[in-house]
Amino acid sequence: MECDDGDPWFILPNVGETCYAAAAIVRERIGSNCHVVGICHSDLDRQYEVIEAWSSSLSALAGVSPSIVKKLSSRLPDFCGRIRLLDCPVRFSSKPCGNSSLVGDGPIELLYVGRLEKTQKRVDRLVGVVQALLRKGVSFRLSIVGEGSFESALREKLREVADRSSWDGACFYGVLEGDELEARFLAADVFLLTSEYEGTPIALLEAISLGVCPVVMQIESGVSDLLVSGETAVIVDQGDVEGMAAAVQNLDAERDRLKELSDCARSIVAERFSETSCRRKLEEIFSGCVGVRPSVPEEGRSKTHSGWVEAMFQRLQEGPKAGLAVYGAGVYGRKLIDRLMDEGVGIAMWVDSDSINWGLRHRGVLCVNPERMADGKVGTIAVASVAFAEEIASYVEKLFGESGVQLPRIIALREKSRRF
Repeated sequence: MECDDGDPWFILPNVGETCYAAAAIVRERIGSNCHVVGICHSDLDRQYEVIEAWSSSLSALAGVSPSIVKKLSSRLPDFCGRIRLLDCPVRFSSKPCGNSSLVGDGPIELLYVGRLEKTQKRVDRLVGVVQALLRKGVSFRLSIVGEGSFESALREKLREVADRSSWDGACFYGVLEGDELEARFLAADVFLLTSEYEGTPIALLEAISLGVCPVVMQIESGVSDLLVSGETAVIVDQGDVEGMAAAVQNLDAERDRLKELSDCARSIVAERFSETSCRRKLEEIFSGCVGVRPSVPEEGRSKTHSGWVEAMFQRLQEGPKAGLAVYGAGVYGRKLIDRLMDEGVGIAMWVDSDSINWGLRHRGVLCVNPERMADGKVGTIAVASVAFAEEIASYVEKLFGESGVQLPRIIALREKSRRF
């Protein structure tokens, strides 16, 4: 595969070691006029580490927020002058923005859009916000769009709150796209963001573009460098569910103020995140790649998962390995299978939450639905995920509890302690 010198190629890997490994291989095969641009999508150590590990194959770097760009500059000083901000474009609807309740006395309409996960998104905090709103006597409706590993638990917790009060409960819409998603934004007054960390939340940008007022928890990337509390949003301290409920209560009482905030936020997003502005930034990144010749040495190959794999392998030596299931179909899971099988350890089952991975084979092991683990043949579950380790462990406990089968030994590693 060859590339004409006058026709440069650009590769923008998504998230994870697999994408960067594939991009480096393609670049080597195409030639020196092919450039890989590393993009950091989230303010998370693992994403910085993957980019650092593959930096020798990259021509330029981009971050989706100013704070991420600053951290990339600090961690990768050799890329000085080749690290840019790359915003995500947002389309602006010609439809009227905002909900009619802005000028009426009806319940204030609250909206959450995103993955229903406890890690990062912290949707469990919505329960505390609802409870605080009920104590304050606020009349509200809550719509939730999305799916994820915490969905069933969130439904159950919110149902319990509704059963103990006069509240009608939350409306769950699942995953929506296009006109259906836009309709939910247009019906909302307030967009709630409960995340512990982000890059730049796309759902937040979409909400703002359609006239929904942001009430968000403070995070460095995607909030502090985008919004100003009291001018374009209401920002409360990280994890402050009482403060978030108080903000909603105040906006409910001052509907004009709610519209002022949403209008101001929309004007800022319209300027920075227009398709024209984002296209220009991408073209500047591509222009900066001209003349750059990354080395891609063999010794530069990433080992970002090797520490986790070795730590998990050592933990598995501490107990019986019969009936071992590996939970996770990403690089971590596949490398763990490699390590175990190279040492002669058999894999009884390989599972993953994402149905798109069911049917894949690695080293002859078939990836299947995790519900298959409840057949009573699994004795130990190795959770090969860092970001969703706690959610997976909770799901497994619930799965075995509902099936009546004895809970196997669960081994997972936290990001900080690498153990729990």
